[in-house]
Amino acid sequence: MSAIDEITGAATVIDYEHHEVHEGSHYFCSYSVASIGAMETPDDMIQLTWTTPNSTKFWHLVIAAKCGATALYKFTEGWTGGGTSPTGSFVGYNRNRNYKNASTPIYYDAAVVTGGTVLEQEYVSSGKFGAGESRSSQEWVLRPSENYAVSLYLAAANEAELELNWYEHSNRK
Repeated sequence: MSAIDEITGAATVIDYEHHEVHEGSHYFCSYSVASIGAMETPDDMIQLTWTTPNSTKFWHLVIAAKCGATALYKFTEGWTGGGTSPTGSFVGYNRNRNYKNASTPIYYDAAVVTGGTVLEQEYVSSGKFGAGESRSSQEWVLRPSENYAVSLYLAAANEAELELNWYEHSNRK
């Protein structure tokens, strides 16, 4: 549905993701470190882990990363081992600050996850990747009640950041 601007008569339209912000079901979180090592031990990475709720509201997720050196990026679904001793946790911020609802806890710096299916794995050069491309080609619709992990391993000691952007939307089936 679109509205008409009273001054110009132009149709005003927002995309669906923007609509989800207005509805209070769009979230964001990021985790960064000033310097991590160089792919030698589990401490030389950033890793975020979470379990999606057992719900009819599916996560529609876009992942972005920033890094100061070449990095190995990996997105894993259904991991079964590791990831059980997180350094800490946080929840995503609701992008509509008029809503106080929180989302699923996200854990960081957990032990390296094992098992599961690697959905994406690629080497990336320094800079930002993932979020600059169109959402429709980057979005993952996640399974309910499933373990997920996003990992970033740098090739040389440098700064790094992982960002998760998602909205939660009920499945019509």
